Amino acid sequence: MQFFRYRENHVHGDDALPLQAYHLPSRGNFVFPCHWHPEFEFLLVNDGRLLLQRGQRTITVQAGEAAFLGPAELHTGLTDGSGCRCQAVVFSGTFLESSAADGGQTRWLQPLMTGELALPDRIGPAAPFGQRMVDCLAELVELAERRGVRLVELRAHRD
Repeated sequence: MQFFRYRENHVHGDDALPLQAYHLPSRGNFVFPCHWHPEFEFLLVNDGRLLLQRGQRTITVQAGEAAFLGPAELHTGLTDGSGCRCQAVVFSGTFLESSAADGGQTRWLQPLMTGELALPDRIGPAAPFGQRMVDCLAELVELAERRGVRLVELRAHRD
């Protein structure tokens, strides 16, 4: 039951737009606390490197790469002094659902939501369609900011 101690109790967006974008500043080293939430999360590294611990694994996400975290995936991240600047987009799976279950929802979305299907640890230029996915994430953050979705600067623990 220790798992439930780490649940993030922050509301990400609202009923009309269940999405929240975060900016992690590049000033110094930082650690964001170990947590999980019932939503999906994409982390996009713009500069430097982010050491991302997801469950028992630690991966390094480089500039120009992204990481995808599924619902209820325990995670934390820290920088390594490389001047890491990254953005996160946290969104509810309901944001992607249609009113009637279609092939995409039953074949891809539901298995992602339940953990039966997972994306690769890192998404970047070397992966098929990786650069396009990274570009789409960057565009999503930009659109969110232009449409008035407040980019929240994450207050992380500093060394």
